Amino acid sequence: MPYSKTDKLNETKSLMTLLPEKLKIFNVDPITVAFVLALSVKQGKVLTLKQTLNLIKDPGLKYRAESMVTEEIYKQLQELLKTYSYEDFANFIYNYNAVNDSFRQNDTTPESIVKLAIKLLEIIKSDKVGDFGCGRGSFLMSASAQEPCVHYYGCEINTNAAEIAKMRALVSNADIEIQQGNIFDIRQKDFTKIFSNYPFALPLRYLGGLEYVKELQLRCPKVSTATSSDWVFNSFICDHLSPTGKGIGVMTNGSTFNTIDTPIRKYFIEQGLIEAVIALPNRLFFTTTIPTCLIILSKGNKTIRMVDASQMYRQERRQNVLMDEHIQQIVESCSTDSAHSKQVSLEELQAQNYVLFPGKYLEQKAVVENAVVLGSLATSITRAAALRADELDALISDNPTSIQYLSSSDISHGVISKDLPYLKELPERCQSAVIKDNSLILTKNAPYKSAVVRVKEGQTIVASGNMYILALDATKVNGYYVQAFLESVLGQKVLAQASVGAVISLLSLKALKELPIPVCPIKEQEKIAHRYLCAQDEVAILKLQLAKAEKRVQNVWEEA
Repeated sequence: MPYSKTDKLNETKSLMTLLPEKLKIFNVDPITVAFVLALSVKQGKVLTLKQTLNLIKDPGLKYRAESMVTEEIYKQLQELLKTYSYEDFANFIYNYNAVNDSFRQNDTTPESIVKLAIKLLEIIKSDKVGDFGCGRGSFLMSASAQEPCVHYYGCEINTNAAEIAKMRALVSNADIEIQQGNIFDIRQKDFTKIFSNYPFALPLRYLGGLEYVKELQLRCPKVSTATSSDWVFNSFICDHLSPTGKGIGVMTNGSTFNTIDTPIRKYFIEQGLIEAVIALPNRLFFTTTIPTCLIILSKGNKTIRMVDASQMYRQERRQNVLMDEHIQQIVESCSTDSAHSKQVSLEELQAQNYVLFPGKYLEQKAVVENAVVLGSLATSITRAAALRADELDALISDNPTSIQYLSSSDISHGVISKDLPYLKELPERCQSAVIKDNSLILTKNAPYKSAVVRVKEGQTIVASGNMYILALDATKVNGYYVQAFLESVLGQKVLAQASVGAVISLLSLKALKELPIPVCPIKEQEKIAHRYLCAQDEVAILKLQLAKAEKRVQNVWEEA
């Protein structure tokens, strides 16, 4: 039987502390040393180091052990061979990361994600299970502890992680095969269950599977070198599943909604390859804060289950954790509609431009009456050109000029600061960022800020790169009326609804053009715009009074 993470853990706690402490001066991997000691003690008699090393059949493991375990180390640890059993050393090898989470966690999947994946996959005795990018074998060890009568296969490109996975597999007594190499070199097919915590945001040029990418392009011609590697890995998983198999990938949230991946998302959806998408809480991983989700892959799907589990976690000191109750709630959500779970049709996915971010489909929709899309109310919508910080610093003028620069920090509740910085000159590529009088500006990312810009004669105002510039058709809509709507509770909800992104909400140009604006007769718009401007004036007066009062507070002592 493979060893559970809790089996005899209390009995080996002293070994967990003692062995790393003894090895600190040698700077070697404790797991490798424990592996050698386990082999020695298993023989039931005292072996020399050379005799013990000869028991290792895997060439890579043998070289690793020979390079780390010296005669001096082996001699100093002889007392441990008399004190601890094979099972104690095996449990050390298996559990070391479980109690030492600061030790090389970059190649370890968080335990709570492993637990969730095993629950979702529902491994049974007849399965053939693969872990593509198995790291140190966390998933394989946990899965085999629950269902040992299965053939498990793991592939890992990192030599160190693969060798540790091999050592863990050898002491587990389960049927686990570990291959050191590139995922795209896997030749085994027809896995009934696959798990993969593949590398995040890996550029395709570093993927090592460009031949596979070329093959994928034959099926989905719009796949390019800019396509997220998440989808290439997902495709590879699908290609290695049996007709009734199920796979799970850990992917970045960005790949579920970014524009560049729209064609391949469309391909996956139309081919019926996605069973569910589960948005996970932030900060589950030890080494990254990149927002992630689980994608469940299978064949023949007509709809996709969307689950928002982003708020299901317990916050701990360094990271968030999925507790058993959260895992059970997520599993149940994969088969039941609720406030955080919904079955989404192909038609709904098409209407949302094949976005696969669960929050997009689970939020309560804002209802806008007499709505007209913003794109039809504008004569032009321009994306401002971005300037690097060093470029902007070089352009800033200490003396007043006719050119001023407007950034999001200069906007507060629809009011633009009167102290905009001056520029020495206007770069050629910023010509499109020049704001015309009465234009509406809107930031591209949340928190969304907007304002109507008044430009004086002889004055040039340039918008920063994170803004849209909208020239509105005055015969159809009043700029201040639109501004009043965007600042309203309903307007902010509409903006949030049109956004994508878990950590940073972004508003695409397409979404901006399709933004619903409630349109009433111009006369009514003008009345609302007037009330909005009066309210702005009232705020300005109050701010001025507040500034004067604060000044008086500062001077009370001196005046006394």
